[in-house]
Amino acid sequence: MRKILAIMIIFLLLGAFNVFAQPKASEEYMKNIEKMYSNTFYESISEGVVEWTYLFYDDSDFISAYEPLEDFCKDAFSGENLHVIVLEDTYDGTANIWYINEDHEKILLEELGEVDMGDCTTLEFFIRYGKENFTANRYLLALYNHGGGWMGACIDDTDGGVLKMNDINQAIMETGGVDIICFTAPCLMGSLESVYELRDAVDVYIGSEELSYYLFWMGTTYDICVMLNNETDLNNYEIGERIIHYIETRYIQHFYGKELTMSAIRTDKIGELKDGIDDLVHEIHDNFRLNSLQNIKSARDSAFSLGWDSAELFDLIDLYGFIENLQGFKTTDELMDSINECIIAECHGSNQSGCNGLSIFFPDSVLDYLIQMNYRGPNEALDFARDTHWDEFLMLYTLYNFIL
Repeated sequence: MRKILAIMIIFLLLGAFNVFAQPKASEEYMKNIEKMYSNTFYESISEGVVEWTYLFYDDSDFISAYEPLEDFCKDAFSGENLHVIVLEDTYDGTANIWYINEDHEKILLEELGEVDMGDCTTLEFFIRYGKENFTANRYLLALYNHGGGWMGACIDDTDGGVLKMNDINQAIMETGGVDIICFTAPCLMGSLESVYELRDAVDVYIGSEELSYYLFWMGTTYDICVMLNNETDLNNYEIGERIIHYIETRYIQHFYGKELTMSAIRTDKIGELKDGIDDLVHEIHDNFRLNSLQNIKSARDSAFSLGWDSAELFDLIDLYGFIENLQGFKTTDELMDSINECIIAECHGSNQSGCNGLSIFFPDSVLDYLIQMNYRGPNEALDFARDTHWDEFLMLYTLYNFIL
């Protein structure tokens, strides 16, 4: 009976995660991709190279979507040192590329027809389009839609696609990288595994550990555009810090501000953190006893759990909180220092006091671990799972937890 119940739960949970299944591209969609690449590119508005191009990947192609383009236009503008372009796809319409001018007006550049915003080919096309037509010294890429932490972001309900983290990495790497990536509304994207996946693709990674809303970027987008256009001497890390400051200043006292979490992460430091976590796993393995299992479980349960009620399925906890509460392991102090070195800046509201900037996947049951096939592969495993023994530790921990 217990086995039958477990099988039923697995099927129910797999249905809940159907949104993260990657479908085969439709024939119509592939024709539109060919059309996109065969178009004569719009003659660039820019004369020479500017400092920044802001690329807004507006995936509003989901049921009951809030469509942010009009609010984005109220904030965003192009200037002497900045170009702003948008790829928008809506649930009831088709995709267009827009240029946002200095007067906050949108100018139509391309009509693309129906595209799958959940396909890495579309994201790659948009980045390449922006770089070839609005060449800049640096690029900021912002993605709008839902998010699922290490499972990815940007579903497309019309075509059924979703960008997994390796899809996002592939699209950015194939186009030469971007300087800053902002997940402007996707929830749960302050995930260590997600940051690690993009470590070679971006310099600064900005996302929320918890639930997120486009609300937090209203007004903030204006601040960002002013900064990018007027303060070209700021480096990428200083810009990441400023963005968090803008969000915190505008929204920490807002009604929704108590739910706010946002962090800017240095990707050049994430490899050291990965190594530290692997060292901790080896230390746990070498000293694994029942009392150490109880210690680990206590530290896990004490760490802040992330997401709405049903998001226990995601099994994300605050990484710093877990390490801080872990007793009896010599690597914990170094790990906390390493986390702090990764985080350029973070902010959190009164309901999120346990958030420190980065989450990690840490299921409490072997069933929850086993159903997360994309975490460990075999064909689509995250780099973090490949490059560490964290997933093997999770298997050992959840199995022992189940037996005991």
